[in-house]
Amino acid sequence: MKFALASHGTRGDIEPCAAVDLELLRRGHEVRKAVPPNVVGFVESAGLAAVGYGPDSHEQTNYYFARRPLGFIAVRTARPAELAAQRLITGSREQH
Repeated sequence: MKFALASHGTRGDIEPCAAVDLELLRRGHEVRKAVPPNVVGFVESAGLAAVGYGPDSHEQTNYYFARRPLGFIAVRTARPAELAAQRLITGSREQH
């Protein structure tokens, strides 16, 4: 069976998904993984075929840490930050 799987996030998000993908590969399936461009090398080093998609996850992380130096988002700003992340990921300029 052929699998095309996509994961987005930093290496901490990608690595657990890659473990599942490797198990599918071990069981004889054909697996191709779509991940942020900055983690393609990591996924390939694990033995999976990988292709980059979407924005670099480091750029996304840096975007928020630059605006929240302490690395957290206050409850009152969570919804605007969520919408900003959605626009950054999808490339949408639409305001909700």
